[in-house]
Amino acid sequence: MTMATSARATRYGSGIAAIARSTSRSNAAARTAWNQRAHARAADLEARGLEAFGGRSREVREALRHHRSAQGLAHAARGMLAQQDARDIDGLDAIRVPTLVVVGDQDQPFLAPCQYMAKKIPGARLELIAGAGHSSNLDQPAAFDRILLDFLDSLPA
Repeated sequence: MTMATSARATRYGSGIAAIARSTSRSNAAARTAWNQRAHARAADLEARGLEAFGGRSREVREALRHHRSAQGLAHAARGMLAQQDARDIDGLDAIRVPTLVVVGDQDQPFLAPCQYMAKKIPGARLELIAGAGHSSNLDQPAAFDRILLDFLDSLPA
């Protein structure tokens, strides 16, 4: 099953794209499976509250200190994780600005999507951060900063 990641490009300064990872699927069956997972996460949050995140990564544990509403997170899971179609995926090849795709090597759900995204966006640069999960900037801040600064330094003035 091929998984792809949608991208939302945001313009910064001289046209640099910032990519916000939000999963989408390139075919209906895969998208349905992803949506079932998002809805199951939402139902788990509604049933067990914030305890549904127990034993998760450091970044999730830190983020939970700021969340008070399991219901709000359940709504977010349904509204932001669930995907309706492949419009974003189909538009990746239209991105025409320098693009850096960063993923932690331990972020299993997003490794394949990030690789796919980097292949579809013309000239995109893919960087894997060793020893990092979903929040690679928190897990390995020095490596993340070096990769980002190297990318920014490589852009024309």
